[in-house]
Amino acid sequence: MSKKPFSGPLLFIILGGVVVLAYRYLPFESLLEKIKTGRGDVQITEQAAPPAAEQRPVESTPAPADSDPPPAAPASASALPDTAVESAAVTTVPPVPTARPQPSAVAVPEVRSPPPPVVVPPEVEPPKPSPQKDPVAPAREPPTAGAGKPALAPEPVVPNLRLFVQADVHERAGLGDLSADRYAELLKVELTAVAGDYLGREAVQDEDANMMFRDYLAEGREGLEQICKLAGAQRVLLADVEIAAAGFSSVDSAYWPEVSYIAINCGDGRVHKSSKKRLEPHRLDTFEFQQQFSRRAQEFIASQAYFLKP
Repeated sequence: MSKKPFSGPLLFIILGGVVVLAYRYLPFESLLEKIKTGRGDVQITEQAAPPAAEQRPVESTPAPADSDPPPAAPASASALPDTAVESAAVTTVPPVPTARPQPSAVAVPEVRSPPPPVVVPPEVEPPKPSPQKDPVAPAREPPTAGAGKPALAPEPVVPNLRLFVQADVHERAGLGDLSADRYAELLKVELTAVAGDYLGREAVQDEDANMMFRDYLAEGREGLEQICKLAGAQRVLLADVEIAAAGFSSVDSAYWPEVSYIAINCGDGRVHKSSKKRLEPHRLDTFEFQQQFSRRAQEFIASQAYFLKP
C-alpha cells in the first residue's frame, strides 16, 4: 500500500507556514482599503448632500523660520470615517506661508593689513676724540757702517786711571789710633790729589772702594789680570805701605813703614814698579807719614806720566 506524500502532522505544519508567509507578504491592508473606498463612493452618490456647514477659519501654524512649511496633505475620503464623509465637507484653508526672514546684512569690517613697521636706524654716536698723547719719536735705526752693515755698538767708557792703597799700622809706628782701612783711605786721598795735579782731575776715578791687592800681586801675571778685571779701568796705580820689621826690633824707627808704587797698563799688560822707599815722620804731617808719602808719590808719577796718561 502506498503512502501519501503529505499526511498527518506534516501537512498541518506546511499549511501553517503558507499562511504565515501569505499574511506577511500579501498586501491585505491595501485590498481592504480599496474595498472600503469603493463602498464609500457608492454611499456618497446615493445620499443627498447636507447643508453646508459653517466654515471656520483654520488657524495656520506658522512654519519655523529656518525651514520651508511642509505642504498640507489632502484629506482622502478613504481615510475619513463614514460619518465624516456623509456630513458636509469642511473646507480647509491652507496655511499662509510666512515670508522667511532674510538675514540682515551685517557690516563686515574691512580687514586691512597692518602697515609695514618703520625701521628707525639706531643713533650712531660720533667717535670720541682720543686723548692727545705726546708724540713718540720713531725709533732710530742704528747707523750702518758701509753698505747695509750695522755699526758696532759703542764700547762703554772705561775710566782712564783708578787708584788703590793697602797699608799696615802698628802702635810703635805711632799708628795705634788708626785702623788699617782708615789709614789706607787717608793715603788714597793724598795719592789722588798728586795724580790729579800731574795727569788732570778728569783722568782720575777715585769714587770706588779700596782694594786689598797684595794677594793678587803674589800670583804674578794672573793676579795682575784679576786686578785689572776688578778695577775696570785702562790703567791702575797701586801704593803698598808695609811695615816689614814688625816684631823683630826694639827700636821704634824700625817700625816706620816702607812704600812702593806699581803702575799697570791693563790694555797691553805692561807693569812699572818702583823700589821700596822708607817713610819718615815730618813736623808738617796732617797724619802720620803724610808728607813723606806725598813726596814719594810725586816722584813716581812724574817719572811715569807718559805711562799713566790716557
